[in-house]
Amino acid sequence: MVIQRVGFFKVLTIGFVGAGAFNSCQYFVGDLWRFGLLQFVFGFFIAGIYVAINTIVVTSTKASFRGRVFGLTMSANQLGSMLGPLLGGMVSAWIGIKLIFVYTGVFLIIVGLVVWRRPFLR
Repeated sequence: MVIQRVGFFKVLTIGFVGAGAFNSCQYFVGDLWRFGLLQFVFGFFIAGIYVAINTIVVTSTKASFRGRVFGLTMSANQLGSMLGPLLGGMVSAWIGIKLIFVYTGVFLIIVGLVVWRRPFLR
């Protein structure tokens, strides 16, 4: 499997940086087809992030504790899926929808760089 050969934290870093780059690029498009294509590629990077996080959870926790950890990660995921659009909508009403893509992209890139630079995560 490619993710095992490359390393989970590398895949996590690539996922965050790639998702951030393609999310930021959405600022520059003016038509639905290009926007959809960028969203599609963005989704591949997000999928890689989920796979890496779940694999790190499995390899880092005891078997008796995994159910609770997966419950917490899913709860955090669902909370983010609820709060993200709400906060994004409020901020976009203030600064405009296109800048949201840039800010979100930069945030994802920063998270990727933090994962890459933090030795305590390895």
